[in-house]
This record gives sequence, structure tokens and C-alpha cells, in this order.
Amino acid sequence: MRVETLADVMEWTRSVHKKLAEAIDQGVVDSGDERLHMLADYLSEHERRLTRVLEQAEEDAQKSVLNTWVYEFFRNVAVKHHDEFDFHSKDADQLLTDVLQVHEEIIAVYRELAGRADRRSTRELLENLCSLEEHETMRTARDAGMLRDL
Repeated sequence: MRVETLADVMEWTRSVHKKLAEAIDQGVVDSGDERLHMLADYLSEHERRLTRVLEQAEEDAQKSVLNTWVYEFFRNVAVKHHDEFDFHSKDADQLLTDVLQVHEEIIAVYRELAGRADRRSTRELLENLCSLEEHETMRTARDAGMLRDL
């Protein structure tokens, strides 16, 4: 996927969350680990919900902000495009670690873009997206910890 505008960044993020959900569902099918299945169900549903939230955020955003160019950032910085995930043969802790790592990478992209934004409206959107990802990452870690305690 070629990322040139802020709308493309949001599409990339939605795509990552969608692919994560699908890969989680496919990756733990054969496992007999009940805790892993509970975590996988939670994580895949969480990723799908984030995809919907990002769709709504993009619909609500100003078109002028979404058309902001970010091509130089993506051209000059190594950003993983996450075309494929493989969660086969992962245990619950590895699955959670991998998912949280992807969220941290998304947060880093939003944080960097917000720091480079010239317009206040663009910076505010990026800061809001960063905050969303940060809170959802913390929530995921907390909820996964509660699953571990069951």
C-alpha cells in the first residue's frame, strides 16, 4: 500500500487492525489451549472494533486534514506495512506481545506525524488517533492480564 496522505495513514491503520483480527482468528484454530482461545477471541474482536472506530473517525475528519501529505515521512522512515501476520504455534503470551508491539508501532507513527504537523487541525487529529491507540493498548494489556488471572 502506498501511503501519501493522512487518509492513507488511516486506511493503513485500519488495514493493519483488520489483518491482525483475521490472522488471530486463523492462527489459533488448532490450539487446545483454552486461555489462548479466550485471548484470541478478545483480541480479534478488539481489533475489529478499532477498525470500526477508525472508519468513523475518518468520516468525521475534515477533508482538508485527510488530504494532508505525509509522503516524505513514509518514504524516509522504515514503517512496517504488515502485509502478513503469523500467529500459528504462538502461546497466549507471545500472541499478546506481538499484538501490543504492532500497536506500539502505530502509536510511534502517529506521534511522529503529530510532531511534524504544521496545522493545528492536523496535529489535533493525529494526537487524538495516538491517544486512541495508547488507551486501547493499555486496555488490551489490562484485560489480557485479567484473562491470565482466570
